[in-house]
Amino acid sequence: MKRLTISHVLSALIAGCLLPFAFSPHGIWPLAIVCPAVLLHVWLKQNARQAFISGWLFGLGFFAVGVWWVFISIHEFGNTNAVLAFLLTALFVIFLGFWFGVQGVLFHWLNRSRLALWFVLLFPASWLFFAWLFEWVLTGFPWLQLGTSQVASPLAGYLPLFGVLGTSGIVALCSALLVSIIESQITLKTRITSLFLFIIIFALGGLCRTISWSGQLPGKPMNFALVQGNIAQSLRWDPNHVDAILAKYRRISTPYFKHNTLVVWPENALPIPASYAGGYLYQLHTLAKDHQTTLMTGMPVAHQEDYYNGLLMLGQHTGYYFKRHLVPFGEYLPYDNYLRGLINFFNIPMSNFVPGPANPAPLTVGNLVIAPLICYEIAYSSLLRTDLPSADIILVISDDAWFGDSAAASQQIEISRAQAIASARPLLAASNNGITAVISPKGEITQRAPRFKTAILTGTLTGYRGATPWVAWGNSPVMLFIVIVFIASLFTRRKRKNA
Repeated sequence: MKRLTISHVLSALIAGCLLPFAFSPHGIWPLAIVCPAVLLHVWLKQNARQAFISGWLFGLGFFAVGVWWVFISIHEFGNTNAVLAFLLTALFVIFLGFWFGVQGVLFHWLNRSRLALWFVLLFPASWLFFAWLFEWVLTGFPWLQLGTSQVASPLAGYLPLFGVLGTSGIVALCSALLVSIIESQITLKTRITSLFLFIIIFALGGLCRTISWSGQLPGKPMNFALVQGNIAQSLRWDPNHVDAILAKYRRISTPYFKHNTLVVWPENALPIPASYAGGYLYQLHTLAKDHQTTLMTGMPVAHQEDYYNGLLMLGQHTGYYFKRHLVPFGEYLPYDNYLRGLINFFNIPMSNFVPGPANPAPLTVGNLVIAPLICYEIAYSSLLRTDLPSADIILVISDDAWFGDSAAASQQIEISRAQAIASARPLLAASNNGITAVISPKGEITQRAPRFKTAILTGTLTGYRGATPWVAWGNSPVMLFIVIVFIASLFTRRKRKNA
């Protein structure tokens, strides 16, 4: 009978705690291969119950270190006392970690093949399945996907082929190959073969990085200005500071209307509903139009009895976009009738938004089509793909001041880099206090404003056209791989059971 040893438990927990360091701002991307390999090595020596415990501990460590910053928004800006904020954060982390435990059970249950290295395929298939679930279960939380950690590694070459999800599977495949290389019970010939495949995967990834999947549009580049207002979160929703905030954005932006085709303000730059700021918006519209400039600003928008987290276009070109994927407990409150008023966190400002239409009208500036996303929508690959390949540029506006000086903003800009590579599109990111940046279709940050300072990034940008394989196929190849491996595992499990 297999026993749950302290070494197995500690190995899984420590590996989970180290995995977030594979992501920005640390960027130690090899950990994204090594840490899951440690978990797999432990699972191969355990039964289903033990695999569940080890997987859950791995997940606890991973999310406790990786997304602890939700505590900041609950405690500091949700006006919730530290103990209760800690408990709510702990519940969130425990729930997320639970799914790694379930993955361990599924992996153990399906890993019954007589083929010694079947786990090399089953492990990435199971990882992919649960990574896919993280985009959908209870509105989803596809944060810290393994694929996003590889923007600086040769494996980033697989992003245009398979997207963030598929690249996460490639990383997990490398983890499984690493286990087969170091596992002493596997024959030397098989270990050498695994090493060869490991090297080939990296070599092909590096080769794919050199491919240009899209091409620049002809014509004059667009001049742009990204405005980082750096408004303290404690002041943003204070009615006594609204006039000062509106005045600041107009004051620092007006000089840039003269020389730029596009001026962008971040998410909820204007902290009042558009219907309450009619005169101010009309003045901005007139000013921008006089200079043949388009202003894009984030702000709440009221329509009938509903409120949207919106992006408005004023000036030379007009239009709007309403955020489609809202943050639960941040932008809307599930079970509102029961939870509203229960604790201060459930009463944070503007937590009664409704989602925008699933298929919004495209936004255009001149001859360029822009794919707009608000804040953590950039993590939802399927959402971005609905705007491709027609979009020439990706625009992300955000307000990461909710999470203080934590890793949240760095993690988000890394996700943006991964999506830029996957779609082969340039990306503009405008944030309240950072990270405001310009990202090339290769995922390189070409310009970046300092955090926690009022700053304006200016430059020129050309749109790109073309469809990467991921844009054309989506996650279909990934889902096909999962189905084939799972069906084959079920078949071999039944065959072995009947033998």
